Amino acid sequence: MNQGPLPVDLVRVDPRLLDLVGSLFWATFPRRRLLRTGPDADGRVVLAVDPPWTDTDERRWRAALDALLVQPSVARAAGHLRQVEDRAGRRWELALPMAPEAYAAGSWLVGPFADAAAADAWAAARLVRPWVHDVVDHAGAAFADVFLGDPDA
Repeated sequence: MNQGPLPVDLVRVDPRLLDLVGSLFWATFPRRRLLRTGPDADGRVVLAVDPPWTDTDERRWRAALDALLVQPSVARAAGHLRQVEDRAGRRWELALPMAPEAYAAGSWLVGPFADAAAADAWAAARLVRPWVHDVVDHAGAAFADVFLGDPDA
């Protein structure tokens, strides 16, 4: 049974941003159909679109997401768009940071912390291998970027 081409993954979205991203998509592509699946293992909702998805469409979508990130409400909340490449493949994620006290599990940007040392201390006390972190500077603050590390390391 041929079901046609598979949907094209656009972005995995923090549920707190889902309505905003949906509105952005339809404003940018009023004649396209947005598909929603998920959530993924970390709780992000997977948004996809039916093909064809062209390079021009991709550039328009990235420009729309970049414009969203500088809107005051998203910028104040330290929203971030990042491309992740791991064992599961390559994907875009759009999310808000997770507060340290709210972090339960998964790959998230956690913070903000007063400085890199505070982010490291939080991660040392909270994370268990294979979960690891990098300290990143984002929106003028230190964050722990938590991700699944190599279990054999």
